[in-house]
Amino acid sequence: MKKNFGAAFVLAAAVLLASCGDPSGSSSSGTSSEEASSSNPSSSSESSSSSESSSSSEPVADVTGTGTEEDPYLVYTPEGLEAIREDIVDVETVTYVELRADLDLSGKEWAPLGSFEAAANVAFDGNGHTVEGLAITSSESEAEDLPLGFFGAATGTIRNLVVEGEIALNPLAASTYAGLVAGYGSNLYLENVHSAGTISLRTLGSRQALYAGGIVGFAGALNSYYVDIIGSSSTASVSARSEYVGYAGGIAGALSTSSYAIGLSAINSCVYSDGSVLASTAAGGIVGSTLYYASVVNSISDAASVKVDGEYYGSSAAGGIVGSSYYENAFLFNIVKTSEISGIEGSTTDTVAGELMEAGYASGADLLGALSYGNLGPSDAYTEEDLLAIGFGASYDLHGSDLPTLKEDFSIAGEGTITVHSNDG
Repeated sequence: MKKNFGAAFVLAAAVLLASCGDPSGSSSSGTSSEEASSSNPSSSSESSSSSESSSSSEPVADVTGTGTEEDPYLVYTPEGLEAIREDIVDVETVTYVELRADLDLSGKEWAPLGSFEAAANVAFDGNGHTVEGLAITSSESEAEDLPLGFFGAATGTIRNLVVEGEIALNPLAASTYAGLVAGYGSNLYLENVHSAGTISLRTLGSRQALYAGGIVGFAGALNSYYVDIIGSSSTASVSARSEYVGYAGGIAGALSTSSYAIGLSAINSCVYSDGSVLASTAAGGIVGSTLYYASVVNSISDAASVKVDGEYYGSSAAGGIVGSSYYENAFLFNIVKTSEISGIEGSTTDTVAGELMEAGYASGADLLGALSYGNLGPSDAYTEEDLLAIGFGASYDLHGSDLPTLKEDFSIAGEGTITVHSNDG
């Protein structure tokens, strides 16, 4: 195990702070009530509104509120969520939504909230509640792009939410994006979200692309905004098998900025455990593929297995953290406990990154290659002192030589005031 963390730890700290930007429009000092509700959702629901507590004998409505920041929608039932669906997919206005109870979606096929034609534009706080029984098992859509999940295509913020369910089908779309929380995230900030279940995509035709992740299928940042997945976890088994390209990751199928956005997409302090990851092109314990200035920091991969079983133009890759990496990415101070990382003959496999682009490319500029440093593999021994030195003390509870676990009162490492701006400026 490398003990000289010095200069690289400074870089990791910069990545950690850079990934704290919350596009919801609230400063870090303004989220204390949300964090409190995440750690103790029952107390949050008890104080949610005076009308709710005025008479316990009165039935609670399916949904209350107007969807503004001052008066968010408070959702109590699946019917209440359906009632505000049209507002949620109003791309011109951010809709503020809070869950006030667990939602059981069992017994019917779920229609994702948001599409590429009308993306969900939300500040969504689950308050620690669980959406269970989500099922997406059929689709006859032949659209160019198909996003599947509790949210389909989404922008904004989603936090303090658990999603349990199944996405299993043979899609017909040219490109399919599947994640239990969101299929496709554009400038999407995810914090303290968790998932369990199964995602299984298998194409039957040619020239079809698949992106599957335990939390989000594809997360991308446009126009220099950040896309962050922070303090989150999944135990879902994830599979993306295609005759063309298939990317799968325990947390995200793919993570990217655009080629013209010099920003940073970050997966920070996330945990994937128990499940298995299988893909035809690139499989990663945390993310299948990263593109353009993406990073994975202080995360843990404890998957049962990570495998690729196909090839794309003669190549495929599997890694404990990332399957394939292109154009100036960073993988710093992660822990990999997955011991079964494998592929077909000719594929590239590695404990951290199956494939690293050593020399990046950008029009008119020379970029640094990908950076992998300070990561701990299955055979590495470590102490709490070692883990504190590489930044695991702020977000995790430490247990000696056992794997750290995310803190219930999760927070990102770093001190100071962070000013953030919403996606609309």
